[in-house]
Amino acid sequence: MDNLNQIRAQIAFDEIAQLETTAHKDFKSLASNLPAMIQQNGLIATWAFLLAKNKDHHQSILSLLMAHYRKNVPFLDIPEGLSAKDFYHNHLINENGQACARLMELTAETIAFSGWIKRAAEALCTGGN
Repeated sequence: MDNLNQIRAQIAFDEIAQLETTAHKDFKSLASNLPAMIQQNGLIATWAFLLAKNKDHHQSILSLLMAHYRKNVPFLDIPEGLSAKDFYHNHLINENGQACARLMELTAETIAFSGWIKRAAEALCTGGN
């Protein structure tokens, strides 16, 4: 059985390997900054930023996070097909504007996974910094 770090690494490397090479530079730049963005701004603000940008590399990051949450964060119980925008409204922020009850745990997991996204982007993406 794989440990969680192996699972994080496999998802990040598998998904990033499928990116179009034309997206590598922008994706790599964003991926390099992602762990720090989450630590400095928080998960909810970072998620809102990624949603607001609505560019391919921002959407790719959100898709990666959603795939990881579906497979490896069982307390979220995310249904297939739920968009990143709906996840933001239905899971990170509920209808009363309250943060997810397990936000600290989810943020810690997201920071750990974003480190693997950064490593995979540095290893697989050409161009950028």
